[in-house]
Amino acid sequence: MATDPDRTRLAGRAAVGLGVAILLVSLNLRLPVTALGPVLEEIRADLGIGAGVAGVLTSVPVLVFALAGTLVPWLRRRLSLGASIAAAMVLVIAGTLVRPFGTAAVLLAGTVVIMVGIAVINVLLPVVVRSGFGGREGWVTGGYVASLQVGAAAGASLTVPLASALGGWPRALASWAVVGLVGLVAWLPAARGVSASGRRDAAVSRLRPAVLLRDRTTRNLTVFFGLQSMVAYIMMGWLPTVLRDEGMAASSAGAMVAVVTLVTIPVSLVLPGWLGTRPDQRLAPWFVVLPWWLAFAGLLVAPVRFAFVWAALLGIGVAGFPVTLALFGLRTASPSDTMQVSTFAQSIGYLVGLPGPLLAGVLADATGGWTVPLLVLCAVNLPILATGLVSGSPVTIGADLPEDTPASTSPG
Repeated sequence: MATDPDRTRLAGRAAVGLGVAILLVSLNLRLPVTALGPVLEEIRADLGIGAGVAGVLTSVPVLVFALAGTLVPWLRRRLSLGASIAAAMVLVIAGTLVRPFGTAAVLLAGTVVIMVGIAVINVLLPVVVRSGFGGREGWVTGGYVASLQVGAAAGASLTVPLASALGGWPRALASWAVVGLVGLVAWLPAARGVSASGRRDAAVSRLRPAVLLRDRTTRNLTVFFGLQSMVAYIMMGWLPTVLRDEGMAASSAGAMVAVVTLVTIPVSLVLPGWLGTRPDQRLAPWFVVLPWWLAFAGLLVAPVRFAFVWAALLGIGVAGFPVTLALFGLRTASPSDTMQVSTFAQSIGYLVGLPGPLLAGVLADATGGWTVPLLVLCAVNLPILATGLVSGSPVTIGADLPEDTPASTSPG
């Protein structure tokens, strides 16, 4: 793990202002995704969208997260860290305002624009945390992921009431741009402090993609991120169907997804920060796999009777996501290294998670139920545990590189 002299830290009002700005920006990182689902049937009816296009709309976020993250190094060669996130927020706001008012093509294009902005922020926020809150990465990461979950819950639960109050789904979807505007306004003054903090770092990283591909810790961290994301996507997408197939009412089955989210919020606030204070983080994967093993076993044995318990356990495991984000900073020696690892792990990791929900549905159809998919998910926990143990080991990625290893540069 990086030593104290390598860590930068803002103090006083600058830290508070940056912290608030991070929370307000984070509210937008899932809200535009979850706001679409509750009004998707109305969108299909009004725009004449078939099931195939609707499926593309729901799968666009993860695909864009995987691909757009690779734009970050290019963007960072042209803009400061603070300005890069501000530009990404502008994309989120613009896409939110435009996508509801037009054809299906406009809706899809606007969604892609939003997701590109979110993808850039996904990659860069761990860098901001590492740059401005060195040594407190876990606590700040937990806070912004909890804020992300609050935004996700708001989008899922309030879009339909907003559509009723504002006169239709287009105005409801567009109204969420207000949350983005608030985040941007809060971010602009904080961005100056972020860029100043970033300039204190040499902004030179020797962790090129070829180096990261050969690095054992980075490979394991990438697989850990990708596999736990895949399982989370599968259960968030299919949990209501699993429970409904076992006889639970549709409204109750849908509510179990809300339980997952609500449990994830407080766990995200506490777990990454606590793990960050430890000399190593090899306990991290156990907080993912043990709750998930219990939840999958419960869904196999008594899915409906104790559904609340299984949903709560799934929510604890989903908190592995902020832990992984915190590890990007804990396993690197500088903000520039954090950016390289974050870009690499998220771009590949999201591709790993992308086919998960589709494959789970195909497997359920092929086997006539959810027993086999749940058993497969139990087995997937084994590589999650193995890669998480390596990722949590107290090493600094790139510490053993020869001094003459070529470096890549980006502005602070």
